[in-house]
Amino acid sequence: MKILHLVEYLELGGIERLLSTFSDYANDKAVFFAYEMDGPKGISLEMARKGRKVYFYKKQAGHDGCVVKKLKKIIKEENISTIHTHDFGPMEYALRLKLLFPKIQLVHTQHTLHHFLSNKKYTYFFQFAALFYKKIVCVSESVKKALQKKFVIPLRNLEVIYNGIALEKFPWNESVYFSNILRLVGVSRISAEKNLEHTIKSLYYLKQRGIEFEYRHIGSGEQEYEEKIKKSVTDLGLDQNIKFLGHQENVSPFLVDAQVFISSSFTEGHPISVVEALASGLTCFLSDIDPHAIFKNSNVHYFSLENGSMLVDLLSEYTEDSEKYGASLARGRDFIKNYFSIETTLDEYMKIYR
Repeated sequence: MKILHLVEYLELGGIERLLSTFSDYANDKAVFFAYEMDGPKGISLEMARKGRKVYFYKKQAGHDGCVVKKLKKIIKEENISTIHTHDFGPMEYALRLKLLFPKIQLVHTQHTLHHFLSNKKYTYFFQFAALFYKKIVCVSESVKKALQKKFVIPLRNLEVIYNGIALEKFPWNESVYFSNILRLVGVSRISAEKNLEHTIKSLYYLKQRGIEFEYRHIGSGEQEYEEKIKKSVTDLGLDQNIKFLGHQENVSPFLVDAQVFISSSFTEGHPISVVEALASGLTCFLSDIDPHAIFKNSNVHYFSLENGSMLVDLLSEYTEDSEKYGASLARGRDFIKNYFSIETTLDEYMKIYR
């Protein structure tokens, strides 16, 4: 049994880190194809260095028949039995390949929501394509509900499998209490839905309260948007406090060196970065969106995006009594161990593949 994971990008972000972990555990049973990249970058470069089978192709605009030709060759050479598509884009190519190779089974994982749900044409195609899939996996109940709300005809092959992590890659942070400078971290793409503007504005007001801090952000985004975010940091006089470290192959050292993880996202699928932060023993301050609610029994604290001072108040309170927040750190790691391990995730997928 050999699985072909079909994606648009394999460069940065939580989905890509998840697939990299898949490759570590799959040995020679997994092959990866990214059709919006002309070569290894970021996470895919790390995978290639480890000897994983990763193929690349930079497709032309629109539907590119050359992608199908490349995939046909890979399917034959690698003896692929299952195509696993990730997020909406790759489904059009998987559907064509299913027609060419009827015995191949299709499995899909919907990680995110913020692109295709706003376009009726896309949601109609998704429902049609899903008829040819063995299983449509949603990474959270909130993703599943959002899909069901858009579907004209209910899908019977929907299932929820949460993204997991390799816990051993995230040692527990033993230095989590506040001392002199508050150490903050965020891990995400720099994009509109991640709402870094809210985090930056809150940190500006935190500085106005006289609280010393350092915020390090791991991740990058489209150049124009990233430059806009960095300019706002400069305009607010926060260049000494906020550092953008770009893509990092391993986020664990930056989590271990922090005390508090922040996510101000408008929308998420199942945020792998929060799972990683909790596994590392960090206190997490998260926006009160539905996908974040699943972590409520662990070491997380929620703030409203409509309340401009709520995150600032939480951070201020943390500096006054970090030990109160630290009392439940072990509970956060145990929560991840029990519900979001990569072993559990892979076991659930293996049941589908078989």
